[in-house]
Amino acid sequence: MEVEFVYVNRYLRNPCQAAVHTSGFVSLTSEGSNDVHVVTGSLEHSKILLRGHLCGPRAICFNDTQDKLAVVDSTSGKQFRIYSIHT
Repeated sequence: MEVEFVYVNRYLRNPCQAAVHTSGFVSLTSEGSNDVHVVTGSLEHSKILLRGHLCGPRAICFNDTQDKLAVVDSTSGKQFRIYSIHT
């Protein structure tokens, strides 16, 4: 197996999990920087989501219809959150 792409970003710290959307973009949890990174289907950095709203995000997934994103983090009382996705 050969590596085809490596995503590097100075703000990506301690990535824990990735979720792939059917449109091709990939969302990565960044536990050390408390946010979610989005990489486009063409393998370019797109944006950083939820900065300042998460605490150590560890798990991430899309629902069956791919219009919601679930994130598990360490925020007391808000460990499991669901966000609407607009692609």
